Amino acid sequence: MLSSQSTCKSPNTCPCCQAAFTQLECVYQETLDEINIYRKLLRLPPKTGLASSSPLSQSQIARRSNALSLQIVPPEVLDRIVCFIDSETILPFCHAIPSYKHISKAIYDVGTAFPGYYDGPTLLWPNFEFPCGSLEKNETETNSDDGFSDVYDYEDEHIPTDIPMRHILKIYSLTKLLTRYGGSATIVPSSLEYLDNILPLLPKTVYVQENPQEYPFEGDSFSAYLEKLGEAKSYIKMLHIPRVFEGYDDHEEMEQIAEALLKLELGGLAFSTAIPDEIVDVLQKFPLLAEIHVGSVQGFPVEVLPLCKNLSSLMFLDVEVTDRELLMALIACLSECATLREIVFQSISFGEDVLALLNETDLLGSVGWKHSPLDADDLSLGVSWTRFS
Repeated sequence: MLSSQSTCKSPNTCPCCQAAFTQLECVYQETLDEINIYRKLLRLPPKTGLASSSPLSQSQIARRSNALSLQIVPPEVLDRIVCFIDSETILPFCHAIPSYKHISKAIYDVGTAFPGYYDGPTLLWPNFEFPCGSLEKNETETNSDDGFSDVYDYEDEHIPTDIPMRHILKIYSLTKLLTRYGGSATIVPSSLEYLDNILPLLPKTVYVQENPQEYPFEGDSFSAYLEKLGEAKSYIKMLHIPRVFEGYDDHEEMEQIAEALLKLELGGLAFSTAIPDEIVDVLQKFPLLAEIHVGSVQGFPVEVLPLCKNLSSLMFLDVEVTDRELLMALIACLSECATLREIVFQSISFGEDVLALLNETDLLGSVGWKHSPLDADDLSLGVSWTRFS
């Protein structure tokens, strides 16, 4: 390899220079091909070349290192790289490339707007967790940029924070970037008024997590909450159904909830215990439903699984030895579930009898599946069933 300080007197005949030249031409063509794939998806005309990344002459290669700097990688490729960067890497990446410092600034602005809630970018990128807890203006003057300081109260951590007007643009700037680079946001269900206030701030992909409150909607119906959520036009990656509706005896209201769910772009549904019958009846009507989390195996509607044409993952949080018959029915239907790839049985601690039940190697193998522990160091944490690749 040539050092950054070395020059070659005969670049036209030097094997190293010729190899580097060939390598750069390959990288150049691969980059152009990838760019044109995305341009085709966007219905844009193809590019025939990259003005910012023209192939170097052999004499230029001889004066440079073979190592490619991120600074000369085309913006389209860098944008693609950002989509895969985690919370630990995003800040160093942005500081290494000046054109991406606006991302680190957006992360910093939101993180410092809610002191005590965010500790680094972990809850900000690539999934932004909307803040929860009481946020009050400090009565005393401060030296901050906007003249205010905020006090965060951890005791109300299950109550979503009302976003102060002075912080709305900061959050919007961050969520707009998350949409662009394939990120997401997590919200805690609360009142219809709160949802209405944050609706314009939601990125394209949203998680609606469980609220420990029994009924967090302050007099509003859950179906009205779902209809309001649909106005965001977001893809709901995972939606937790409040515990209060599991075993609910108001059939009419549950039908309204099921109807409202059908209007959402749903990728996942989570239930603390069992799936209400009214929702079971419409599971097959969700074209994007890829993941289901259920609290208990008992009573699970095995017969609906083959009808969910996009379902790839299923998770149970509780299994009893008495569930053996249902588990056998589950194994029997696996061959009919073309898209299902994984079934997870997760717990704080399974007993040996339950683990033995879940590790039925012969039965699983007969339908093309296998089992493995979720944690090799602690087998009691659960078992994963996966389809043979």
